[in-house]
Amino acid sequence: MTVGAIINVKDDVELLEKNLHYHQKIGVDYFLLCDRGSTKASLARIDEIAQHEAVSVFKHDIYTLPTDSDAFKNRRIAGFYKMVETFAPDWIMFVDVDEFWVPRSGHLQATETLKTSDVLTVPRFNAALTPEAVPALLEKIEDAHTLDEQEIIVKPISLSRNKMEENPHLPWIVHKVDPKVMTKLRDVTRIDPGFHDLQSTASIYRAIPDDLLILHIPFTTKARFRKKVDNMRIHLEHIGHTLDGDLAWHWKRWIDEVQDPQTLNEEFNKQFFGPSLLQVFRKRNAVMRIKDYFETVHDDKNVEKSDP
Repeated sequence: MTVGAIINVKDDVELLEKNLHYHQKIGVDYFLLCDRGSTKASLARIDEIAQHEAVSVFKHDIYTLPTDSDAFKNRRIAGFYKMVETFAPDWIMFVDVDEFWVPRSGHLQATETLKTSDVLTVPRFNAALTPEAVPALLEKIEDAHTLDEQEIIVKPISLSRNKMEENPHLPWIVHKVDPKVMTKLRDVTRIDPGFHDLQSTASIYRAIPDDLLILHIPFTTKARFRKKVDNMRIHLEHIGHTLDGDLAWHWKRWIDEVQDPQTLNEEFNKQFFGPSLLQVFRKRNAVMRIKDYFETVHDDKNVEKSDP
């Protein structure tokens, strides 16, 4: 069984090599880097990385496409079929540079639901970190077992822009983030924004694995956060009218409210736990280690099976 990962990239190259190395270790065979308008310097580095025979680049600068064109509407599908044509893996997963898929066994191919499903909806959790823990985490990431002790926010809160404006002390990091999918289907007709779901003409057997999760590390450095906000500002200037309502609300909020360096630094710092707050979340079982999460889910599943 082979696995291909489609990784979306826009200038965020400082984590890219770490991401590729890690996912190769857990069983990803092929990588398609979907570039969405990186700068020349970033593109040069991406092209260097793509010299590896298991890595390919798919460049589609969406800002040159009319938003009512088929090419724009089908841009995610185009990347999917580029992966199919280039590498033809058995399974395809959708990854962002700051996401690390963590199989309990240490290897993707041992995920039980891959044997019986067409699409996996994989739970995704934000990392619970203190500021000083970020460099140590990024340094130690090697394979899935190096993440056993990493804590994740397992009882997040469903936030909205209004709720955050009413409660300015709330950090976005406690927000519930949507899962991502991986699929073995080939007749995919739609891939949702954010790669959180897909549609097909075929009947789909879906499953939520209890032995696979995604560790999301959205905040690493102030410089990276600033660059992401700047890039999203450019993004919304071009295609913001296609993201109506609550879509991308957190980015819209940061773009509107995080203008000067001091405010940006305050927003960045707010996303990290102090020791006392982390202790409170631990006592509530709202934050737990990845290995403990897997144990809890496994035990809950066994209880359900034993119920008469």
